[in-house]
Amino acid sequence: MASIFLGFRRWFTLLFLALVLTFLFSDNALGFPPLGEKLLNVITELKTAFGTSSAAAASFVMVLAAVKWIASDNDSGARKKAKDAMIHALVGLIIVSMATEIAGMAAV
Repeated sequence: MASIFLGFRRWFTLLFLALVLTFLFSDNALGFPPLGEKLLNVITELKTAFGTSSAAAASFVMVLAAVKWIASDNDSGARKKAKDAMIHALVGLIIVSMATEIAGMAAV
């Protein structure tokens, strides 16, 4: 008797999971968009916000490093630090843009 009950519970769980997944990724009778589509939209918005904020931060660091480079006059150590900061900001921007593009391809 216990094995029949466990089998029933397993089939009931699989049926429930199939119904939940069907509800999440299909249009429902009320005309609301599927929850999976909403989740994908949220992920896309987060990816866009992350890319935009990182671009703004990289631009700010580049401008700040350029000002330090200009203000460093003849100090080679300060000029090297400013140059390294600009290079690091540019490399970070490239990495973030590649990561957002890869995330965009994975979402499609």
